[in-house]
Amino acid sequence: MIKKLPSASSKLISDRPARIFKLERSQVEAIAETVARHLERHESRSESKLVSINEATSILGIGRSSVYRMISEGTLETRHIGRRTLLLRSDLNAILEGSCDS
Repeated sequence: MIKKLPSASSKLISDRPARIFKLERSQVEAIAETVARHLERHESRSESKLVSINEATSILGIGRSSVYRMISEGTLETRHIGRRTLLLRSDLNAILEGSCDS
């Protein structure tokens, strides 16, 4: 998920039986900033009007074969950009709300 995090300091808290490392405040802040940037990128993707087949399976909570079946039945309309097959988020929302035509 996150490729590079600041390394923890090697200050070992020795009064406890488990090996626990103590992070400096600056390290915790750097980790928090990295996580926040990752979440912002993910949120901007999640608000797109078109989603991939894999994203659709996650949104609907069903498998790929079920999504492809819904496409072949006409329940889901596809858009093709290059070699990618994309689905309208509005169609997925309609299915989740129970207001699809099929």
